[in-house]
Amino acid sequence: MADYDRLRGLSGQSMGGPKGKTTECGQYTRPGSYTFTAPNPGQYKFVLWGGGGAGSGSNGAGGSGAYCEYTRTLGGGEQVALVLGAKALTGAGVASTATFADGKVVSAGGGAAGSGTSGGAGGTASGGDVNLSGSAGGGSSTAGTNGGGTAGGTGAPALATAGGGGGAPANTPYFGGNGAGNDGASNAIAGTTPGGGGYGGATASIQAGSTGAIFVQLVKPQV
Repeated sequence: MADYDRLRGLSGQSMGGPKGKTTECGQYTRPGSYTFTAPNPGQYKFVLWGGGGAGSGSNGAGGSGAYCEYTRTLGGGEQVALVLGAKALTGAGVASTATFADGKVVSAGGGAAGSGTSGGAGGTASGGDVNLSGSAGGGSSTAGTNGGGTAGGTGAPALATAGGGGGAPANTPYFGGNGAGNDGASNAIAGTTPGGGGYGGATASIQAGSTGAIFVQLVKPQV
């Protein structure tokens, strides 16, 4: 969580939920499968970003991952299966998901990869109270589009012949990752997490997308 605080000034609430004090119960920033166990009964919010897509070798940039948030009541000790979507080294980013005991699935899809000189599409979200699609990566010599929501990341500019990656959507105060840009040679602008798309460039300079993220908050304890 410290890295995200330093980069984006994240705090423990978002636009779609209550504005009172919340308690961070889990921050997942490395790809993999996890089990979240509710420490106490109450309302919990799950905030997810999908991984960003990779750029192509012909200047098409990857799209950004989707954003999703979902709040529901959990009993103490109730478990939720989480999968944190990886960035794409090549190809599409991986979805981040939360699967509940009753079979409910919340998903923030990964961004598509750039294809040739065309940018990849943003990922799509489903199952949440808030579902925001990722944004498209730039094509050859065009910038990536900015992320949606109220605090979406910024699409990278096109430098020389490289397209920029799209920024992931988000809600205040969570910021989606900015897209990564490249000048087609070695002057890379690194994308920021979570969920930004990767730049396109020369084959040797393809940029991966950014990894997604999952945050879990206790919004309202049961009394």
